[in-house]
Amino acid sequence: MIIDKIENRALYSLPGGLQEALEYFAVHDLNTMEIGKYTLPNGLTMKIDEYVPEKEGGLYEGHEHTTHLRYLASGSERLGYANKNEMCFHNIVEGKEDKALYKGEGSVVRIPTGTFVVLFPQDCHLLKLKDTDNVTVRKVSVSIKL
Repeated sequence: MIIDKIENRALYSLPGGLQEALEYFAVHDLNTMEIGKYTLPNGLTMKIDEYVPEKEGGLYEGHEHTTHLRYLASGSERLGYANKNEMCFHNIVEGKEDKALYKGEGSVVRIPTGTFVVLFPQDCHLLKLKDTDNVTVRKVSVSIKL
């Protein structure tokens, strides 16, 4: 897992078009774009979503082949993280390709506005954890299969 501010994006070399997606996030005003899906110049699909994080806990999500790039354009939330090798498999998510749920204890980190997160297949994650009451998050995401 990588967590950093978007202004430090040049420090990283990301796989499969994620570097270009991160650069796109940095140079476009994502807060003025409509919620929905967009095709980026490198062919990846970018999703813009808004929600109020309300979860306090739950099962962790994991993947075998998918890497996620997440960026908080506004708001803040907390993110649960654990290495997949330290978790217990719970079940495959029906109807979702390459998505499983895991049980276990992980760490929690705060993700403020302007922060990007890269979640690799070995990273189990618990998304949309409440940080502060009634704060709307605008998250931009890209996922690829490696």
